Amino acid sequence: MIYTELTKKALKLSFEAHREQTDKSGMPYVYHPFHVAEQMDTEVKTAVALLHDVVEDTDYSLDDIRSLGFPDEVTEALELLTHDDSVPYMEYVGSVSKNPVARAVKLADLRHNSDLSRFDDVDAGAVARVRKYAMAIRILDGEGQKTENIRFCCYSDRYSSLSGRIADGCLSMTSEIYGGDFDSEKHYLFSAEETEKLFSAVTLKEFIELCRTGRVLGMEAFLEGNGITSSGITV
Repeated sequence: MIYTELTKKALKLSFEAHREQTDKSGMPYVYHPFHVAEQMDTEVKTAVALLHDVVEDTDYSLDDIRSLGFPDEVTEALELLTHDDSVPYMEYVGSVSKNPVARAVKLADLRHNSDLSRFDDVDAGAVARVRKYAMAIRILDGEGQKTENIRFCCYSDRYSSLSGRIADGCLSMTSEIYGGDFDSEKHYLFSAEETEKLFSAVTLKEFIELCRTGRVLGMEAFLEGNGITSSGITV
């Protein structure tokens, strides 16, 4: 933890704001912002990390924090980090990514929230959240754009290939397998939601590598195993 006059003030406010709250596992909630703050490397980032959930999850407002004398660098990042439920989550993440302080804090926040060992019970909702967080982390890391408006082609061997195109967030692919009894061609169409789910399970680079190493022959099993559906047409 970085200890300065500013971060000590943020520490006190974070503790006061969250003191009666617990996380999904019943642990004191304040441990979470404290952990996120430990990952920061500047005074301002540390203060923002300590306060990143205060406006969203407690009775304190942004004006309250301003009135306590926190600088604009802190309050501007906190405003971006406070998610308005009327704004789609990934759009919110995109806004956060434009501010270096908010971006650093959100990355640490998401990584801590993705650690399922914190929780006693891991249900389907928790798994879905982690998948959503994985997509958000890639956006914040600058990798999200790699899954937009691109074409790719790969081969697992001389008998099979897979080509695809991603446009407007939707993936379309063609898988071709030749030789023996395996002659087939199949087209896969994915909605934006299912495309997002696919690239929450693996990065584009990892996905193509799976295809190169034989996953073309087991595409259905791969998709089913990750809970990903498509409208597929076999030719």
